[in-house]
Amino acid sequence: MDSLFSKLTNASAVLLAALFMFSSCSSDDDAPEERISRAQPLRLSANERELINAQADFGFKMLSEISKDNQGKNFAISPFCIQQSLSMLANGVSDNDREKFISAFGINSIEEMNDLSVRLNDAVTRRDPDNVKIKIANSLWMNSVYRFNENFVDLLRSKFYCESKTYNFADVSTADIVNKWLSDKSGCNDMSIIPAEYNHDGSNPFILANALNLEATWKTPFDKSKTKMSPFTDSYGKSAKDVMTMYTKQRISYFAFDDFAVCELDMGDDFSYIFKIILPDEGVTPDDLLGRLSLEMLRSDFKREPGGLYTYSINLSLPRFSVSYKDDMLDYIETAGVPVNTVHYDNMSEGVVCVDVHHGLNMSLDEDGVIVHVESSIEGGETANFLKPGDDVYVNRPFIFMITEASSSSVLAMGVINDPSK
Repeated sequence: MDSLFSKLTNASAVLLAALFMFSSCSSDDDAPEERISRAQPLRLSANERELINAQADFGFKMLSEISKDNQGKNFAISPFCIQQSLSMLANGVSDNDREKFISAFGINSIEEMNDLSVRLNDAVTRRDPDNVKIKIANSLWMNSVYRFNENFVDLLRSKFYCESKTYNFADVSTADIVNKWLSDKSGCNDMSIIPAEYNHDGSNPFILANALNLEATWKTPFDKSKTKMSPFTDSYGKSAKDVMTMYTKQRISYFAFDDFAVCELDMGDDFSYIFKIILPDEGVTPDDLLGRLSLEMLRSDFKREPGGLYTYSINLSLPRFSVSYKDDMLDYIETAGVPVNTVHYDNMSEGVVCVDVHHGLNMSLDEDGVIVHVESSIEGGETANFLKPGDDVYVNRPFIFMITEASSSSVLAMGVINDPSK
């Protein structure tokens, strides 16, 4: 994808979206662990549920667009983190343009978006803190030569728990400073999603950054002694290559559509987080599905009780994989329907003319569980057929995955795995 920096005026702002980072990341093992209280399941209003649906559907649209530029590759994003960043940005949009901006998320009120963000930031991180550890951090970095709306800054601090710092950007290595902050918060070293061009850039008004760190164990871990090399093919059962594949036999939620099936693995110990595998039938590609998938289609809230309806004892094979992806997200976000650069940001600062968006994700999955580190920044109708599957479900061809918090269905991560060996 061509760089968009040349298209930005001197008074540009940068939106950096930092996503799931795994095996290549490090964490501070010596830091004392805080005891976090457990949060109750979220009870969403009809409007809040529509907003969650819109967030996920926006993610599917973005994946579909990203796939066009990444055929045969693995890639993933965090709809949760992207919307978190865009929600903060929305508060800076001028009154005349705000309706156009937020309507892309299927809502009419910025207050509704803000309030839901507060609830999600609290509950998503505390549903099962002993087994699924999630940390979210937001920050606003302001160039002292620009005047910022105090109401905007105060709202980000109070609603999004946003840290804020002010520098003369011309005097400091801004990109290095914020990249270091992101690495510390996401637990991932050297993602460096903010380009070095933003060091000592006095014309850049602000950087809005967001980080997420997720470490989750399976409710039922895979037996490492059964992991072995097994063939993984393309969507048409051809071009097989051997990849490290995990095996388990356990009760798994399963439901089938006309040309794909969905399996769900529980993370943690209380059915609070779900890893969804969306497996196209042979001859159907992930691209064939992405244009028509929706969260409402995939919802399974009605069967989340242990041993509930549509859970079966299944032999499941799933390849171990890691995915590392980062890119300039501006074109993808605008194509998905959010007009970030056709609105004004007078409620933030008169110096903001346009923004750029970056997103990066590294993720790893193995027999024990999943690790996700996310960094974000903004600079300057089909129905399921509930049929019992066969005794075996082999994830041996390209598939789509999602990680969701069960009570709200917030999508913390989603992606496409075309080749687990890469």
